[in-house]
Amino acid sequence: MMDIKKIFSDLLSLMGLFRLSYRMISKNGQFVLMFHGVSTIKRKEILNNAQPHIDKNDLEKILQWLTKHFDFLTPNDLINTDKSGVLLTFDDGFANNYNNVLPLIEKYKCHAIYFITTQHLMDPKDWLSFTKENVANNWSKKDKIPEELQRDLYDGMSESMLSEISLHPFITIGNHSETHPLLSRCSDDQLIREIKDSKLYLEQLISKKVEYFAYPTGDYNQKVIDFVRDIGYKAAFGIDNINNIGFPKFEIPRVGIYSSKRSYLEAKMSGLYHKPLNRLAID
Repeated sequence: MMDIKKIFSDLLSLMGLFRLSYRMISKNGQFVLMFHGVSTIKRKEILNNAQPHIDKNDLEKILQWLTKHFDFLTPNDLINTDKSGVLLTFDDGFANNYNNVLPLIEKYKCHAIYFITTQHLMDPKDWLSFTKENVANNWSKKDKIPEELQRDLYDGMSESMLSEISLHPFITIGNHSETHPLLSRCSDDQLIREIKDSKLYLEQLISKKVEYFAYPTGDYNQKVIDFVRDIGYKAAFGIDNINNIGFPKFEIPRVGIYSSKRSYLEAKMSGLYHKPLNRLAID
């Protein structure tokens, strides 16, 4: 089936509209970019929804493009200054974020928040529910998946990996709950476990405060924000669309990046797809 959106995006890119929009809208704003797993390579024999959207070659192309057009921000730059640029975030805490992403973070000297889901940090083989669902689309049983593929595509980081990267000057550790649930559907006891207990576990492991939270699947409501604020986080992040409840530092939108194609990046970062943040937007 013909992808009309892709064709339209390519056409606008060729016309230079996105580059013009960047100069007029995006250049002086702030963006938070959202990534997830990053595999070693894309595998044609595996269904797209059973492997990460991008591999490390894609990520390098993305970082090369970003380097030409934006400055890289730290979490403090985003929250406390009006410096323009992009902050990178990586959700879930997959082992491939250690193996495949960290070398590129170092190469391009860009800061990132790693939002860790603690279930598969406690046991890297205890995969998250959405991982299990996606895997079931490609394999009938987990034991049919080669161990090398499990490590590259699905396993969580180990505690020792996380302890090591928490010392890295370019990496900030954030929390992404324990089991990646829909938080708006959780009971008070579940919210304590998902938002507070997982935070304490991470802090004990890395001997640092965990000050940032990312809502799994971008799902939250007033009650969830109240929990996050009361527990002591400095800020919390959603996804592309936020609820606009009225707490900007706890409803920071992020732009999901799922391709390294230039026209795609130009469209996503043009300011037309998502209005850039500014200091007033998150005060």
